Amino acid sequence: MATFPFENLLSGVKKLWTVPTGADADNAAVTKNPILIGGRFSTTPATRHDGDVTTLETDSTGRLLTVLSGRKAQIAIANSAPATTVVNTTGQETITFAASAGSIATLVHLHINIPAIVGSTGNHRLEIYLGTIAPSNLILDAQVVGTNLIRVNPFGIQNTPTYSTPTPAQGDQAWRDFLTSNGIKFGNAAANLLTIRYSNTTNTDQTGTRTYAVRSVEEAVTW
Repeated sequence: MATFPFENLLSGVKKLWTVPTGADADNAAVTKNPILIGGRFSTTPATRHDGDVTTLETDSTGRLLTVLSGRKAQIAIANSAPATTVVNTTGQETITFAASAGSIATLVHLHINIPAIVGSTGNHRLEIYLGTIAPSNLILDAQVVGTNLIRVNPFGIQNTPTYSTPTPAQGDQAWRDFLTSNGIKFGNAAANLLTIRYSNTTNTDQTGTRTYAVRSVEEAVTW
């Protein structure tokens, strides 16, 4: 019966687990015969089945083939009409915008217009934040005298608010920079909806036509 020396077995195991060192280890020209891990080029790749062991496929130049899932970014435009025509004194109106399911939206434009409340005393207020609980993830909180309109767009806030976070004025570069540099993103779940809340804290009902519109770019990635 043939025998296999035990020391030969140990020698083989040692060679198998030896950490590579020297010129062939990394970032050097090959000097011996290192074991290479690579892919295979096939002019007609075979169809694989569930549970199959498969090789990495490359193109004719040896570049690894990959497949990206999802979809290209797309423009989403949303306009939301107020639920009621009147916001009573001390009343509120809340509008939410959501990305498509399985997507994240990046805000690229918004237009909000709240008409003046003629003959009123006190302020009305506009808040923009992420989520459904204010003031979590606050983007903007502006209070304006009720006899002035509130208009918000990427160029600024018309009529300097008595209180604002951040603190832009009409045409203020700070507001434009804030919108473009922060890349405000919102999602599809309650915790990351884009929420706009209007509060009438004057002594007169708000009866004007209020406008809320946003434009965003959506990408098929999860939050």
